[in-house]
Amino acid sequence: MVQAKQRLGELLRPLPVQEIFDRGQRKTESHVQGTLRMGRDATDSVVDRDMIHHKLRNLVVVGTSTFPSCSCVNPSLTAAALSLWAASRIA
Repeated sequence: MVQAKQRLGELLRPLPVQEIFDRGQRKTESHVQGTLRMGRDATDSVVDRDMIHHKLRNLVVVGTSTFPSCSCVNPSLTAAALSLWAASRIA
């Protein structure tokens, strides 16, 4: 990271970059998750296990927003797997 930071200005020179901010390491992966939770019924969740909205049955929601809780690692592969699962369930 030290070398990358030292060369960043040189690498970006052709671009109109005015300032570079280094915010350091973050405590989490910073992926927003769980805003449209998956669950068994509409009283405590938005979508069912097939990622289909409880009330709007023609709406499929994919992405990390459907996670019932946040993961401690990068969620990309899980999000991709759930998206493929949802696609397979559409009839």
